[in-house]
Amino acid sequence: MGIFSKPKPIDPMFTLPSVMSRECVKIFLPNKSSYPMANLRWIEIQYRNKQGPDYWITKIYESEDFFTSRINLSEVAGSVSISGCRADGLSETEETFATLFTSAKFGLLAGMFEGASNTTKDEDCHPLTWNALKFFNQSINEEFKLPFAEKHQMLLESMVYAGYVAAKLEKATPELVFSQWNR
Repeated sequence: MGIFSKPKPIDPMFTLPSVMSRECVKIFLPNKSSYPMANLRWIEIQYRNKQGPDYWITKIYESEDFFTSRINLSEVAGSVSISGCRADGLSETEETFATLFTSAKFGLLAGMFEGASNTTKDEDCHPLTWNALKFFNQSINEEFKLPFAEKHQMLLESMVYAGYVAAKLEKATPELVFSQWNR
């Protein structure tokens, strides 16, 4: 591999456009006081390329079968969800857990999808992946948001990103992912 050659995705389904590191969101551990907004420049690019809000969400979901044989997604998503509930002081109910679990699982898939693309550095989140996380949050039906009340809205907003971090950071435990939550 030469100095200027680009790493290829492990499978063509994981192809993301090349980006400069400065266009990426730097990975951070979730906390309840900050969650950056969507990358507006890349939203414009997506729409210009006729890639609406669901385009990358769908592509990420389509990769699930590829990863299911390599990792127990349900186990990891469940652990991340439980760790988030503990960090935020939310008692798990069937409704809240199901919503958090779904968000964490999508985040895991997004992180693994991006990792398989070989497009970004370990500490970077690709702008299309970042926007997919944001669009995923927007797609959660209002009825599924109701059990979280205002006090736990940030946990709901951040859970998809927490799943992403759990997949993207090497050896990240669910406890590590939420270690900065209350700071």
